[in-house]
Amino acid sequence: SVSTVAASLHLTPNAASAALHRARATLREKLRSFCGDCASGACLDCDCAS
Repeated sequence: SVSTVAASLHLTPNAASAALHRARATLREKLRSFCGDCASGACLDCDCAS
């Protein structure tokens, strides 16, 4: 859980949640830049590897 990870990283749960939110947003943007719009829904539907 976020609380467990926050405690192990010596962060507050709010700070850990914010970091997780930023990490997910960064990953989403990197996937979009790599795969284009097909990554905006579900990556399993993406056909950029073929």
